[in-house]
Amino acid sequence: AHPPTKFYDLLEETIDKIPEENEIIITDHFPYYLWKFGPKSSSGKTFHAILKNKKIGFFLNGHLHTPNPFYMHYNGLLEIVGSDLKEHQKFSVVVIDNGRLSYHPITLTETREDTVFSFITNPLPDFLLSNHQIFNEKDTYIRMIIYANEKPSIKASVYPNIFENHQLECKKTLDKNGDMRFWLCETALNVPHYGKYILNISGDYEQTLEFTIDEKISSYKEDIYNPIDSCIVPYEVQLAIIWFFLLIIVFPFY
Repeated sequence: AHPPTKFYDLLEETIDKIPEENEIIITDHFPYYLWKFGPKSSSGKTFHAILKNKKIGFFLNGHLHTPNPFYMHYNGLLEIVGSDLKEHQKFSVVVIDNGRLSYHPITLTETREDTVFSFITNPLPDFLLSNHQIFNEKDTYIRMIIYANEKPSIKASVYPNIFENHQLECKKTLDKNGDMRFWLCETALNVPHYGKYILNISGDYEQTLEFTIDEKISSYKEDIYNPIDSCIVPYEVQLAIIWFFLLIIVFPFY
């Protein structure tokens, strides 16, 4: 990624105009670690420095054609490197639910015309947590959105020792024209202590995730995406191959 200074200036100007209480999501093609070179803004900031703005919570991108998304954290910024349609037949749905951003990959080769899509929007799995996400509420809700024609029957269990087989109440959500959008299914979730829990969804649709209710989570190591994880070879390797053949052309071995 090598945009001109004008691009960085416009990006800074746009971010500055957005009110502090608004959450900013940056989207582009290239991942964080491929923004290594190029000019800076007129104020002297690189792209990485601009992303340190506390109003920016999420950075969504692609380019690497990975079989599965990457989730990376940088001082409060959550980067999600999505998979691709061309090589892996995948795309993702982002849902924002009361200040919580959830991310849901979908594999096209595993879907049919009658496939029903269901997404848990609260609680969030640990790999999506950051200081821009809400995950410290002991009294909250399990929530799902489900795209189905018929009213779904969904039960939730939370372990250890919270509850088993609670029926979620599902209500229709309509658009401004009164047409069906999706089912919003929820049930109260009250945990006595901070900690890690497991949510199991059963019934018409099944899903399991691990989540945390706390003021913070323990740090953990994340592997930086690299050529082995993608179909894209770094530019340094491409240049090395080009130089090798140029040397053969310029200095033939005979």
